[in-house]
Amino acid sequence: MTRNLRARANSATSPTAADGAIDLFEYALLRILHYRLEPACAKTNAPRLRFSSAKPILAECCILLSALAWLGREDEDKVRATFQEGSQFLEARGSEPALLPRTECGLDCVDRALQRLAAAAPYVKRNILLACAHSVAADHSVDVREMELLRAIADTLESPIPPFVEAQEPV
Repeated sequence: MTRNLRARANSATSPTAADGAIDLFEYALLRILHYRLEPACAKTNAPRLRFSSAKPILAECCILLSALAWLGREDEDKVRATFQEGSQFLEARGSEPALLPRTECGLDCVDRALQRLAAAAPYVKRNILLACAHSVAADHSVDVREMELLRAIADTLESPIPPFVEAQEPV
């Protein structure tokens, strides 16, 4: 069974590696597949809970919120407003979340951040996801790419978003 699951996971990732680049949709799909299949394949324990507040993982939270804020936006004032909308839900008392430049919140940075955030306590993960959701919805519109990244984040944080949340096609 484990060998079969591992083979399926490998076959699912081969199309993404074929062109040598991973776009947002492929990244989201890989994150979700990894989250769903890895426990069955690797017989690993869940990450040990290491963070009972957002303060020690604020840098990682800022990576997620910055990536979501920059997604599909060019106007820095709108990006900053989107980031601020979400960051107020982090509850990192005594620390000020900071918007990162676009170059510091790519998918590789998001992936590293998610690996560390997986060790947060459930209520911290809930607040992180709440911050991400408010950031995405700040402009009262959710496009497909925002929804894909939000679902990948939610799945990794073990807080899946119900499928009834529909994204709008980008204009």
